[in-house]
Amino acid sequence: MSVFYKVIPRKTPGDPEGEVKYYATQKMTGTATLNEVCDYIAPRAGRSAGSVKTIIEDCATAIAETLASGRTVTLDGFASFKVTFNSKGAETPEAFSKSAIERVNVRMRPKKNLKNAAEQGVKLVSIGSIAAKTTGTGTEEDGVEDELGM
Repeated sequence: MSVFYKVIPRKTPGDPEGEVKYYATQKMTGTATLNEVCDYIAPRAGRSAGSVKTIIEDCATAIAETLASGRTVTLDGFASFKVTFNSKGAETPEAFSKSAIERVNVRMRPKKNLKNAAEQGVKLVSIGSIAAKTTGTGTEEDGVEDELGM
Protein backbone atom coordinates (compact mmCIF):
# COMPACT_ATOMS: atom_id res chain seq x y z
CA MET A 1 0.00 0.00 0.00
CA SER A 2 1.56 3.31 -1.08
CA VAL A 3 0.91 6.81 0.16
CA PHE A 4 2.13 9.51 -2.19
CA TYR A 5 3.60 12.86 -1.23
CA LYS A 6 5.07 15.87 -2.88
CA VAL A 7 7.42 18.49 -1.49
CA ILE A 8 6.17 22.07 -1.43
CA PRO A 9 7.72 25.37 -0.29
CA ARG A 10 6.14 27.25 2.61
CA LYS A 11 7.00 30.32 4.64
CA THR A 12 6.35 30.55 8.34
CA PRO A 13 2.74 31.69 8.88
CA GLY A 14 2.64 35.31 9.97
CA ASP A 15 6.08 36.03 8.51
CA PRO A 16 5.67 36.68 4.77
CA GLU A 17 9.29 37.83 4.53
CA GLY A 18 10.56 34.75 6.36
CA GLU A 19 12.71 31.93 5.12
CA VAL A 20 11.14 29.35 2.81
CA LYS A 21 11.29 25.74 4.01
CA TYR A 22 10.17 22.61 2.20
CA TYR A 23 7.55 20.27 3.60
CA ALA A 24 5.89 17.05 2.53
CA THR A 25 2.20 17.15 1.70
CA GLN A 26 0.11 14.10 0.92
CA LYS A 27 -1.24 13.51 -2.57
CA MET A 28 -4.31 11.34 -2.38
CA THR A 29 -5.02 9.17 -5.41
CA GLY A 30 -8.78 8.95 -5.10
CA THR A 31 -11.70 8.56 -2.77
CA ALA A 32 -13.38 5.39 -1.54
CA THR A 33 -17.14 5.83 -1.57
CA LEU A 34 -19.54 4.44 1.01
CA ASN A 35 -20.65 1.83 -1.54
CA GLU A 36 -17.05 0.71 -2.11
CA VAL A 37 -16.47 0.38 1.63
CA CYS A 38 -19.70 -1.62 1.95
CA ASP A 39 -18.65 -3.88 -0.93
CA TYR A 40 -15.35 -4.51 0.90
CA ILE A 41 -16.98 -5.30 4.25
CA ALA A 42 -19.98 -7.34 3.03
CA PRO A 43 -18.27 -10.64 2.13
CA ARG A 44 -16.09 -10.49 5.25
CA ALA A 45 -19.13 -9.95 7.47
CA GLY A 46 -21.38 -12.45 5.70
CA ARG A 47 -23.86 -9.68 4.93
CA SER A 48 -25.14 -7.95 1.83
CA ALA A 49 -23.61 -4.63 0.83
CA GLY A 50 -27.04 -3.06 1.39
CA SER A 51 -27.28 -4.27 4.98
CA VAL A 52 -23.72 -3.09 5.69
CA LYS A 53 -24.63 0.33 4.27
CA THR A 54 -27.68 0.50 6.54
CA ILE A 55 -25.54 -0.39 9.56
CA ILE A 56 -22.94 2.29 8.72
CA GLU A 57 -25.65 4.92 8.15
CA ASP A 58 -27.32 3.95 11.46
CA CYS A 59 -23.94 4.20 13.20
CA ALA A 60 -23.42 7.72 11.81
CA THR A 61 -26.91 8.72 12.97
CA ALA A 62 -26.31 7.28 16.44
CA ILE A 63 -23.01 9.18 16.72
CA ALA A 64 -24.66 12.45 15.60
CA GLU A 65 -27.57 12.07 18.02
CA THR A 66 -25.27 11.19 20.92
CA LEU A 67 -23.04 14.19 20.21
CA ALA A 68 -26.14 16.42 20.00
CA SER A 69 -27.11 15.21 23.49
CA GLY A 70 -23.81 16.56 24.85
CA ARG A 71 -21.97 13.28 25.20
CA THR A 72 -18.65 12.07 23.75
CA VAL A 73 -18.74 8.89 21.66
CA THR A 74 -15.98 6.32 22.07
CA LEU A 75 -15.87 3.35 19.73
CA ASP A 76 -13.20 1.06 21.19
CA GLY A 77 -10.53 0.17 18.67
CA PHE A 78 -11.80 2.76 16.19
CA ALA A 79 -12.14 6.39 17.27
CA SER A 80 -13.67 8.85 19.67
CA PHE A 81 -15.84 11.77 18.64
CA LYS A 82 -16.61 14.98 20.47
CA VAL A 83 -18.05 18.42 19.85
CA THR A 84 -15.72 21.42 19.97
CA PHE A 85 -16.32 25.16 19.49
CA ASN A 86 -14.67 28.14 17.88
CA SER A 87 -15.59 31.34 19.68
CA LYS A 88 -14.65 34.96 20.07
CA GLY A 89 -13.03 35.93 23.34
CA ALA A 90 -14.66 38.10 26.01
CA GLU A 91 -13.03 40.31 28.60
CA THR A 92 -14.85 38.62 31.49
CA PRO A 93 -16.97 35.49 31.98
CA GLU A 94 -20.01 37.72 32.50
CA ALA A 95 -19.40 39.47 29.16
CA PHE A 96 -19.38 36.15 27.27
CA SER A 97 -22.58 35.13 25.51
CA LYS A 98 -23.35 32.11 23.38
CA SER A 99 -23.52 34.41 20.33
CA ALA A 100 -19.71 34.55 20.60
CA ILE A 101 -19.62 30.89 19.55
CA GLU A 102 -18.88 31.13 15.84
CA ARG A 103 -18.83 27.48 14.88
CA VAL A 104 -19.60 24.05 16.31
CA ASN A 105 -17.24 21.30 15.11
CA VAL A 106 -17.12 17.54 15.38
CA ARG A 107 -13.65 16.16 16.02
CA MET A 108 -12.69 12.54 15.45
CA ARG A 109 -9.61 11.15 17.17
CA PRO A 110 -8.57 7.71 15.92
CA LYS A 111 -7.69 5.15 18.56
CA LYS A 112 -4.08 3.99 18.76
CA ASN A 113 -4.67 0.61 17.12
CA LEU A 114 -6.41 2.26 14.13
CA LYS A 115 -3.52 4.70 13.75
CA ASN A 116 -1.01 1.86 14.03
CA ALA A 117 -2.89 -0.27 11.49
CA ALA A 118 -2.97 2.64 9.06
CA GLU A 119 0.79 3.13 9.41
CA GLN A 120 1.76 -0.54 9.06
CA GLY A 121 2.89 -1.46 5.60
CA VAL A 122 2.59 2.07 4.26
CA LYS A 123 5.19 2.80 1.63
CA LEU A 124 5.90 6.52 1.21
CA VAL A 125 6.46 7.40 -2.43
CA SER A 126 7.56 10.82 -3.68
CA ILE A 127 5.54 12.06 -6.63
CA GLY A 128 8.74 13.72 -7.85
CA SER A 129 10.46 10.33 -8.10
CA ILE A 130 7.54 8.93 -10.07
CA ALA A 131 7.45 11.96 -12.36
CA ALA A 132 11.15 11.49 -13.05
CA LYS A 133 10.42 7.95 -14.27
CA THR A 134 7.86 9.13 -16.81
CA THR A 135 8.94 10.00 -20.31
CA GLY A 136 7.83 12.82 -22.53
CA THR A 137 5.98 15.78 -21.10
CA GLY A 138 4.04 13.91 -18.40
CA THR A 139 3.01 15.81 -15.30
CA GLU A 140 3.47 14.68 -11.72
CA GLU A 141 -0.15 13.56 -11.66
CA ASP A 142 0.42 11.51 -14.84
CA GLY A 143 3.31 9.83 -13.05
CA VAL A 144 1.06 8.88 -10.13
CA GLU A 145 -1.51 7.46 -12.51
CA ASP A 146 1.20 5.45 -14.29
CA GLU A 147 2.52 4.10 -10.97
CA LEU A 148 -1.00 3.08 -9.95
CA GLY A 149 -1.79 1.56 -13.33
CA MET A 150 -4.57 4.06 -14.00
